[in-house]
Amino acid sequence: MKERPIIFSTPMVRAILEGRKTMTRRLVKPQPVKKGIACIDEELKGESGLFRTWLRNSDGGIDQDFNPEYFECPYGQPGDRLWCKEAFYKHKHIGMKFFDEYEALPDNDKPYYRKVSPLFLPKYVARIALEITEVRVERLQEINAVEVLKEGISLRTKPRDGDNLERYFAELWNSLYTKKPECQWKANPWMWVVEFKRIKP
Repeated sequence: MKERPIIFSTPMVRAILEGRKTMTRRLVKPQPVKKGIACIDEELKGESGLFRTWLRNSDGGIDQDFNPEYFECPYGQPGDRLWCKEAFYKHKHIGMKFFDEYEALPDNDKPYYRKVSPLFLPKYVARIALEITEVRVERLQEINAVEVLKEGISLRTKPRDGDNLERYFAELWNSLYTKKPECQWKANPWMWVVEFKRIKP
C-alpha cells in the first residue's frame, strides 16, 4: 500500500465531506496519442497496475507496427491511499483553519487570516484520507449521468434549462480549461478515472 497527496478545490472538498464525491477524473499526461487513433489496452490492468497504448488501423484492426507504451496511474492502484491537499487559512499567531472553520468565524476576525494554497498543506494536518477502490482509463466524453453525480456535482446548482447532466459537466469542465483547448470537452482527452471511499486519516 502506498500513500500519495492529491489536490482538490474547496467545492470538491465540500462535496467529499458531504459524501457526494467518490470519484475524480484527472488528465493522462502526456496524452497517449502519437499517430492515428490511440487506444488504451485494459487487459494489463491487473495487479501490475499497468496500462498499454496501442493504435487501430482504419479497418479497426491493431497496428502491428506500433511500439506500445506502458504506463501506470500516478495516483495509485486499488488499495492505495490518498491524502487530500486543500486550501486553508492561516493566522500569524493563532494557527490555521480549514474553509468551513474560517466561514464560521466572526466577520471582524476574518481579516487577520490569509488564504494559503493547498500546495503548502502539510500531511500531518490533512483531515481527509481516501482509499482507492478502482482505477481505469477512458475518454472524457465517456462519463455518464451517474458518474457526474459521483464527481460531486450538486443538483442544486444545475440550471433548469433541460440540459442533461453530461452537458452540464462539460460546461463546468470547459470553464476550468479555458486556456487549454487540448484539455477541453471537444478534444475528448484520455482521463484517469479514480474511484475512492473516505477513510479515517
